[in-house]
Amino acid sequence: MFLKSFSALSIGLLAAVSITTANADQNNCAKISSQAAKEEVLYSPPVISEVIGEGRLYFYTAPDEKCQNKVIFVVTSDHLTAYSDYKGWVNVMYINPKNGKDYDGWVLSSRIKLGKAIPN
Repeated sequence: MFLKSFSALSIGLLAAVSITTANADQNNCAKISSQAAKEEVLYSPPVISEVIGEGRLYFYTAPDEKCQNKVIFVVTSDHLTAYSDYKGWVNVMYINPKNGKDYDGWVLSSRIKLGKAIPN
C-alpha cells in the first residue's frame, strides 16, 4: 500500500514539476521575445527567403532553442517572408499555399537563404 501511494505521489510531483518548468520556459520565452523586439535588425522592406538544408525547420516563439513550437515547421524549398534578424535567428512568416493560413515565428538563420526585398 505504501509503495502504491508513493508511486502516485511521485507521478503527481513529476507532473507538477513538468508544468512548472513549462510555465517557466514560456515566461522566459516571452522575456527573450521582448528583448529581441528591442534589438532586432529590421528588413525594410521585408525579404523573400527560401528554406535550405535537410529536414524540418521548426518555428520558435522566441529566438532561443528552448522556445521551439513543436507543431509548426517548414521544409526545404518553402518560401518565407523575413522581417528581421537577431543573434542568428530570423523573424519570418509563412503562408500555407493550400489553405492560405499564415504562421509567424523565429527560425535559425543558417537554414534560410535570403533573397530579394519585397517590392512596395
